[in-house]
Amino acid sequence: MENSTFLKKMAESSYERVAKAKLIESEFKLSKAAKESIAPPLIYKNYFNIIAEIKKRSPANGMLGSANFDLESQLKSYASAKPLAVSILTESEKFKGSLDDLSVASKIMKEYNIPVMRKDFLVDPYQLLEAKKLGASGALLIASILSDDQLDTLLACAAENDLFILLESFDYHDIEKINKCALDKYINQGCSILSGVNCRNLKNLAIDFERFKELSSLLPEQTIKVAESGIEKKEHVKKIVGLGYSVALIGSILMKSPNPEQLLKDLIKTGRSEVEVIKDCS
Repeated sequence: MENSTFLKKMAESSYERVAKAKLIESEFKLSKAAKESIAPPLIYKNYFNIIAEIKKRSPANGMLGSANFDLESQLKSYASAKPLAVSILTESEKFKGSLDDLSVASKIMKEYNIPVMRKDFLVDPYQLLEAKKLGASGALLIASILSDDQLDTLLACAAENDLFILLESFDYHDIEKINKCALDKYINQGCSILSGVNCRNLKNLAIDFERFKELSSLLPEQTIKVAESGIEKKEHVKKIVGLGYSVALIGSILMKSPNPEQLLKDLIKTGRSEVEVIKDCS
């Protein structure tokens, strides 16, 4: 199982952040605020699409984007390309994100009716409530750092609060854990569930595209399949579409691009064209 030292440290840090946050605002008050918050945009799958990510720093590549990076401008460039959703890194130490970034993104994307997803090393339902309160439509859950009971508890919280979930896996063990969850129950409660394969090797941070091929067929069929990490050009998009993925999560290359709007549009167009090619051949 690829529950690496990196993931373990990130999970430990996440537990510490939750403990501190609960001292400032009780879970009862946070839950009340989350339920009273304005309903965020829903996530809808149509053809091929991309979850565009705001990632200020990558442990593999260091700081991303230019020295004069402007969050609002980046978000609006993404919005113009009409992605499936926008992912916001909120982990502060390794990724230089924040809950403030999530709040800003939620307000801007709401104007375009584009869902926002909290991406972090979430371990407690409290963190889902934080996301909902700040206007997010969904969140990422990493199977490697969660027990079976934690996954079920977090999925139940998501369903109760009308949040979509992206379940991230790195290996066979993660997917086995995901498939043991009562996914149909939560889907029937209205919880949109995506399942993703992250092809990054966390031991050396290298990209292994073969992982997309090896694990795609094992992902739960009732979920939207997402390819994560290392997708940077049209050839990559064509490959993952051919493997059965209908969504790509892309961050680093968009953060480094001088024209993220055009790049995002080009990658989405490529994916949709490849879907049509596959349909014509079938």
